[in-house]
Amino acid sequence: MISTVQLEEDTTDQVPNEKENQREMHRKKGRKKRPSMKMSDMETLHKLSMSVCQVCVCGRPCGSGFLLFGGFILTNAHVVRNIRDSETGRLLPSVTVTFENLGISEVHVELKLIVYQHGSSHHVLDYALLQLVESQTIELPPGLLSMCGQLPQHGEIYIIGYPGGGEKEVSLAVIVEFQKRAIAFSEYFRKNPGHIGAIIGALLKENWSFKEMEDPYLMTYDTSFLHGSSGSPVFLCNGRLVSMHTGGYSYEVDGETYSIIEYAIPIMPVLEDIMWQLLNSKDIPMQQKLEYFTSFIGEAWKGFTDMIRMIAFCLTEVLMRLSENQLHPLVLHVVLGAVEVTEKHAKTWFRKALREAMDMKPSLKGISKQGLVDLAKTQEEQSSLHALGQFLFPENQRGALTDITVNTQGANKWRKRGKGKNKGGGKRGEGTLRKGLYRL
Repeated sequence: MISTVQLEEDTTDQVPNEKENQREMHRKKGRKKRPSMKMSDMETLHKLSMSVCQVCVCGRPCGSGFLLFGGFILTNAHVVRNIRDSETGRLLPSVTVTFENLGISEVHVELKLIVYQHGSSHHVLDYALLQLVESQTIELPPGLLSMCGQLPQHGEIYIIGYPGGGEKEVSLAVIVEFQKRAIAFSEYFRKNPGHIGAIIGALLKENWSFKEMEDPYLMTYDTSFLHGSSGSPVFLCNGRLVSMHTGGYSYEVDGETYSIIEYAIPIMPVLEDIMWQLLNSKDIPMQQKLEYFTSFIGEAWKGFTDMIRMIAFCLTEVLMRLSENQLHPLVLHVVLGAVEVTEKHAKTWFRKALREAMDMKPSLKGISKQGLVDLAKTQEEQSSLHALGQFLFPENQRGALTDITVNTQGANKWRKRGKGKNKGGGKRGEGTLRKGLYRL
């Protein structure tokens, strides 16, 4: 009996502690993860936001945009669609941009659009490249071209722009994966049953086709960046620019605007198209096209390896059409000139990317140095192809080709040993590899 009482007393002493532990455990499990950012990431996004501008027509806000390179602004084509003359390609009223944080207001835009694409090719394209008037003596923020890269399939993103035509804002959103879009729609309707009538009304008025939701290349997410924010850059927390905010499915209830889901076009297909349009446009004088392309390549070369692969792909397309445009041989010299002044590891990565891109073309796969030169039909083409052959097949070919292998083997060796960490917390041997993979 004594032992039983003692046992019960011991049990009663332990129960409150166990219950308290269980409550604490449930509290931790039920606690929602709050959005947060590292201070360094906040500073990075703040610096990048300096290059985001508001696009105005006759002084009235109509969209957002950002400085891409040089004096060129990238925004959505539909932002200026209604003020563009379809025959001449010129903007009819006055268009200006404002860089709020820098105190720069009403920077005038050239009436002639450099590139304009609104429709579909391999991907949905909706962009316009505006050129700032050169006579204006202002100090512009840095271009964002070198920050561009491929978009992720999931995770958090940050949109910076001017929703509602007001002040510049940043919106945190979570990517809705392609396979989960239908679920996201169903969940939205379930949570907002009182909005069904307004949604149907907007569907009929705006003639929604929802074709964007069938495109796996578009990025979709849930945010409140509505009218006036088209053309806003979409960033990852590390500052990589992955897409351009383009549209969504919005409706009104009692004067309040809501959005079911919104979407952005990936930036890399846009940049590829810009490069090709700059080279082949019939509306831009040849000398200007070469200047624009040189400026574009010079800025793109500072970027991630995604940009290096894009340049390699473009150069391969130029090779396939070398005789179709008298500018193409000069393009080879421009790209190789940019490569020449870069670091050794960047040259190695570009050489590898270019060979991979060429191997995708049956007529260029496995081509030799002499085979390249034999493609020439003019003396100018021969000079360009000879220079390309010198780059692809250097005399010290063995050393050039083994750079990547050495880095990879070094990373694998230290990974197996599981020791030797560097200052950044990564394993030895991986530093060079990561630098080459993600940022050049």
